[in-house]
Amino acid sequence: MAQRILDGHIRTGQAKQLTPRQREVLQFLGEGRTLEETAAVLHITSRTVYFHKRSLMQKFGLKNYPDLVRFAIKEHLVALD
Repeated sequence: MAQRILDGHIRTGQAKQLTPRQREVLQFLGEGRTLEETAAVLHITSRTVYFHKRSLMQKFGLKNYPDLVRFAIKEHLVALD
């Protein structure tokens, strides 16, 4: 069932378009970290993390946070345990 969800409308191979910082933000958010936790690890503000998140969602047509997490998983930035 999880694979069926992942096979939805998100295409793989799109992570190549990410900047290194976008990749880091996506990885941490995909792992379930909060904006504040991600900001602390990357030594940036939570507002900056928020803007990276919004930019990613707009760039790839993601509608909500679960879509963002699915995208991170599908792009192999987050491992399923």
